[in-house]
Amino acid sequence: MFFDIISLVSELDYGAKASQKAKENLKKLYRFVDIIRVVPFDLECAKIFGTIKSKLRKLGKPTGEMDALIAPTAMTHKAVLGNRKHFENIEGLKVEIWPTG
Repeated sequence: MFFDIISLVSELDYGAKASQKAKENLKKLYRFVDIIRVVPFDLECAKIFGTIKSKLRKLGKPTGEMDALIAPTAMTHKAVLGNRKHFENIEGLKVEIWPTG
């Protein structure tokens, strides 16, 4: 697995801190971060970001800024995301339903 560390960990860190089990979730998050491959948000990602944001705006289906940063990073580096809800309107992005628990 590999991810753009800044946008992904920022979003996950926020979610963990806002959760009912913040301390436990932060511990799990940073164990996870220790085992993933980090990839950059580069010029290609920035171009795809602009395309995604403009297309979704025209469709009247905007997405959050962090999701709009995560998606092009995944697309550029051929990663698959596991959250259909946040990324369902992004054309060309590979998304799977991952088991939870």
